[in-house]
Amino acid sequence: MMEKLSPVICLKIIIMLNPNYKGVPRVVFTIPPLASIGLQEEVAREQGLHFKTKKADTLVGIPGV
Repeated sequence: MMEKLSPVICLKIIIMLNPNYKGVPRVVFTIPPLASIGLQEEVAREQGLHFKTKKADTLVGIPGV
């Protein structure tokens, strides 16, 4: 088995694989922490996908808010 691959060969392999970046995680640094992965809600609706969303008040329990 190959122990080392040149960067050019690695790049050619990546291009041939045609990667799909739809599930790339995103994060927003907030208090409390929030994160997301996958399509945004609007894009999923435009694509006709069936999904559920859940929203919560993130200010509950924060003093002075």
